[in-house]
Amino acid sequence: MNTLMLVDDEYMILKGIPKLLDWSEINIEIVKAEKSPLAALEFLKNNPVDILISDMNMAELPGTKFLPAVKKIQPDIQIIVLSGYEDFSYAKTGLEQGVVDYLNKPVDPDDLQNAVEKAQRRIKKSKNIKHQAQMASRIQVRDVLHGKLPLATLTEASDNYAIIGLIDVQDNITQILQKLDFVLGYQEDNNNVYAIITYTSDNLSLVKQKVADYCENMIIDRLFANDDVVANGRKIEALANKLVFYQLEDQVIGLNEKVTPLAVADFVSKLELNNLSAADFDSYLQEIYHQLGLHQNEIKDAKYFSRLVLMKMYGEHHEINLDFAALIAQIENTENISELSDILNDFFAQYRKNHRKYPEVIEQVIDYVADNYNQELSLKKVADIFHINSVYLGSIFKKNVGQSFAKYLNSYRISRSIEIMSNSHYDINEISEMVGYRNNNYFFRVFKEQTKMAPSEYRKMVIEKEE
Repeated sequence: MNTLMLVDDEYMILKGIPKLLDWSEINIEIVKAEKSPLAALEFLKNNPVDILISDMNMAELPGTKFLPAVKKIQPDIQIIVLSGYEDFSYAKTGLEQGVVDYLNKPVDPDDLQNAVEKAQRRIKKSKNIKHQAQMASRIQVRDVLHGKLPLATLTEASDNYAIIGLIDVQDNITQILQKLDFVLGYQEDNNNVYAIITYTSDNLSLVKQKVADYCENMIIDRLFANDDVVANGRKIEALANKLVFYQLEDQVIGLNEKVTPLAVADFVSKLELNNLSAADFDSYLQEIYHQLGLHQNEIKDAKYFSRLVLMKMYGEHHEINLDFAALIAQIENTENISELSDILNDFFAQYRKNHRKYPEVIEQVIDYVADNYNQELSLKKVADIFHINSVYLGSIFKKNVGQSFAKYLNSYRISRSIEIMSNSHYDINEISEMVGYRNNNYFFRVFKEQTKMAPSEYRKMVIEKEE
């Protein structure tokens, strides 16, 4: 539906024209009927209008001055002129401003409808031409970003450009870009838009100002005519993916800004789970993920951190029913930090539910296993170290921990083997010995019982952290 505005200082005309036609039948909405041409100009500054019907002979501002002012505000508006008598100066002004039609008062309904439909045809044709130009521009920008065309294809006026990545945009952002003369073109990619502009500091400031409220984040890369646009475009796309994954907002980032990624293992080594509430645990996760995002850590770093936290909880309490195959697959398939947080918070709830304080001797045994799991251990050997009868120790251990010492030891060793596999390139047979197994076949069997997959299957599933 097209919008229409009436401007005439005669009250009867303003009231009469809306009654001449069934406007909805011809897809027209009258958005404003204004007696004052000066007030009309103010309205047009903030409200797009497709068609203007205006008198030429108005005391406050004659049409010869009013129409050029209208066109300056909205160059694409279609104008239909009304006048009570013939005047060459009015006709000349109408021709200069591209007026659709010139109607004499009193207005004939058929003539009015014909003029409006003529304006609608012009609007449709203009939109088609603009759409074709935009499509051609997008194809050019796409080809430039893919290295099929040089930057100079877009314009010969400059050899100084910038690529701007607008991340997680609203629908109307492209309309804003189309109104900026220095935007040479743009390409839409899912929920992101990549635009190439002629670079000046003023142009960059203006585009920031115009689009700030219509996208979550902005990435800027200044380019020169001989720069590798494809490589830079890929860097912007990779950074855009990080911003979306880490769910950052209100970031304006220069592609070449120097940032140092964080070492995720350091965070986990300092994590104390004892007496940590569910709310505190969630706050801890959100802060770490936020910091990883700000430091532009790779997405796999966040997933690696999540696996380490998972293993820390599992290592401290093995009574949790854990299907590693399903859980690791969930972590690897997450699309943002909210999904990672949900997985770890759910697991933490199980951890808190099953966690309890053990008698001192059991705590000592658990600590001893944590320090010596890679040695040859047995219930009798540990009982001798703590000067306790092995049968008695086995009984109170199972009563408090909920599983036999042998099963606990196997669970702990498997948890450590998973952590090593997730963060190293050691051979699986080497890892078997590193966690205390002298028989590799036995390690493979226990690993599969614990995780529902073979060690080789687990290693294949996990994206290993690069050095």
